[in-house]
Parts: sequence; structure tokens; C-alpha cells
Amino acid sequence: MTYRRIPPEASAVMLFLGILLIFIGFLVIASGAAGGKGQGAGVILIGPFPIIFQGELSPLLLLILALIPVIAFLFFVLYVLRKLAEESSYS
Repeated sequence: MTYRRIPPEASAVMLFLGILLIFIGFLVIASGAAGGKGQGAGVILIGPFPIIFQGELSPLLLLILALIPVIAFLFFVLYVLRKLAEESSYS
């Protein structure tokens, strides 16, 4: 049985992207809290299964539309990481 490892470069990129996304989320929440009326909605991704909760109809549609590129991005990242792991295991 051969073990495949993620290269350190890919790990560093994923760490940086994770920190960047957390920072952007914090800025979005902070800018929304500074405004007036707030409406609640959210998405929780557990594996490939999204759980969407909302307060009104318009945020729900926005979340569904925003979820499509997020899932596409996750599939792309997983594909790239798998290819990098395969290339590093051959050398």
C-alpha cells in the first residue's frame, strides 16, 4: 500500500486561503453589524450536504446562488490537490 501525501506548497496555499476567507468573513460580518436592520440567513456545509437556514425568501435565494460557486471551488481544489499528490508520489 502506498501512501500519498499533499505537498508542503499545497498545504501552505490552503492554509493561506483559509485564513484569508476567515478574515473576509469577519469583515463582512463587521460591516453588516454597523448597518441598520439585520436579516438572518446562513449555510452550513457538512461534507457535500448543505444545510440552509433563513429568515425571509430573498436571503434564501441569495444563499442558494452563492452556494453553487462555493461547491464548484471545493471540487476544483480537491481535484488540484489530488493531482499534486499523484505527481509527488511518482517522483
